[in-house]
Amino acid sequence: MPIQTISTKELSAKLNNPTFTILDIRPSAAYHGWILQDEVRGGHIPGAICFSQSWIKELSPSELRSLLESKDIKPTNAVVVYGYSSDECTLVAEMLEDIGISEVYIYQIGIQAWAADASLPMDRLKNFEKLVYPKWIKQLNSGTMPPTGLQKAYGLFEVGWEELDPYTAGHIPGAVYFELSHIENPHTWNIVPENELSAFLLGLGITSNYTAVLYGRNPMASFRAANILMYAGVEDVRVLDGGFDAWLNAGYPVEKGIIHPTPQTNFERTIPAHPEYVIGINQVKELLASDDGVLVNVRSWDEYIGKTIGYSFIEAKGHIAGAVW
Repeated sequence: MPIQTISTKELSAKLNNPTFTILDIRPSAAYHGWILQDEVRGGHIPGAICFSQSWIKELSPSELRSLLESKDIKPTNAVVVYGYSSDECTLVAEMLEDIGISEVYIYQIGIQAWAADASLPMDRLKNFEKLVYPKWIKQLNSGTMPPTGLQKAYGLFEVGWEELDPYTAGHIPGAVYFELSHIENPHTWNIVPENELSAFLLGLGITSNYTAVLYGRNPMASFRAANILMYAGVEDVRVLDGGFDAWLNAGYPVEKGIIHPTPQTNFERTIPAHPEYVIGINQVKELLASDDGVLVNVRSWDEYIGKTIGYSFIEAKGHIAGAVW
């Protein structure tokens, strides 16, 4: 069946149709809520799936089929593609048609027109501003972005586990190296005592009245650091969506060497200011026993199913009973 176009009225009528799948092929930052091309409102069409053209265009047909299956998109579903560019929409639509999606539509008028109509609903990720994108950091570094919402003091950090050499060989300009093992016990991965945590953060120039922008070569590292900084009481913590690879894929330059921070002497709050951001075993048990909570396991699939352990100091394989992957 040839690729067809769909009107705003027709698409609006299909929003709650379970046999109709909507794909947003813009950068993930736009899907989350950032305004990247002067659209009136940020966010995405309700029910749309983030399916960024920038990372699916390199997939093989079998990889694309697997990705669709992981998002529960069936070949029998009608699929609508929308984005910023009609040409990009056509490219994605043709890829979908080539792997057997029988009914593909393009919302040719684009998200700009949808966003401009205040009567049409839009969704966005809550607190999307905490997930930043490469151009945002580039503008921050160059001083061309108004520091709206930022604390008076802010800094950029590359978070890693004993990865100083890769950082030294090339990092985002202005980034200070943040060694995660200094705030997590390397034998148990528990947060270090408050006095050690405070000393480390102050050594990096981080106080509670601060905006810390984090990225990692392994994004998991930056999110672990973000959680601990919020736990400590840092007012504003942001993470580069996609990590160091996102910066490289955007074609931006790197710099070599080590950036030395300016230490501070007063964190200005008692650590932890937000102990609720880290829970213990008893709270996990309560969560699992409740009807309105979910415990999520973010380790690898092989660790989750018990094929591998992942930690030399843990003998038990598998996952906490009741946790989802």
